[in-house]
Amino acid sequence: MTFKEFSSVFIIIDALDEWEEKVRSGLVTELLNLLANVRILYMSRKLPDIERQMKGSARIEISVLNADIELYLEGQIEKESRLQRHILHDPSLRGDIIHGIAAKARGMFVFPHHLT
Repeated sequence: MTFKEFSSVFIIIDALDEWEEKVRSGLVTELLNLLANVRILYMSRKLPDIERQMKGSARIEISVLNADIELYLEGQIEKESRLQRHILHDPSLRGDIIHGIAAKARGMFVFPHHLT
């Protein structure tokens, strides 16, 4: 079977930014040369080479505020008895956990239950 046999083909690529630049560049070049019936959705952080190659393509920016991540983590700490026990022994852990994870997320967050 080929793409020509379908009225529409959808390709979804997650974490394009995590590929090596040379591989990523070749993949993007090939994707952009596909037939008109092919729709591509890719997810990536902003990187100059991707922005340059995808110039002119429709784009939706999605980001999460650190405050949203912190609020989510607060709720998870309240639900997790193991975390609560550790925080009871060292209350400063609450802030360390919440602020540490939020800082590393840099506006990107996947709810953990989607990972399994």
